[in-house]
Amino acid sequence: TSWLGRPLPLDFGPFGAPGCAMLASWDFSLTFITSSIGTLHLALPVPDDINLGGVSLFLQAAIIDLPANRLGMTVSNGLRVTLGR
Repeated sequence: TSWLGRPLPLDFGPFGAPGCAMLASWDFSLTFITSSIGTLHLALPVPDDINLGGVSLFLQAAIIDLPANRLGMTVSNGLRVTLGR
């Protein structure tokens, strides 16, 4: 619901990326390179811990895309992942 004290979503329009918004707090980041057609397949290991059952993670990708806009970035839709038991 917030990132660095700012409420989410955070509109990137004023920074040069109209139509882009930060939906999930960027507390943790990973860097990847996509294929030549812009796809990425990602597998994240989840520890075998019963206490993680029902925990939700909120994910969003930020893509460096220099010709897209003045900010040179686009973002994905948000994703909520809930871990099972």
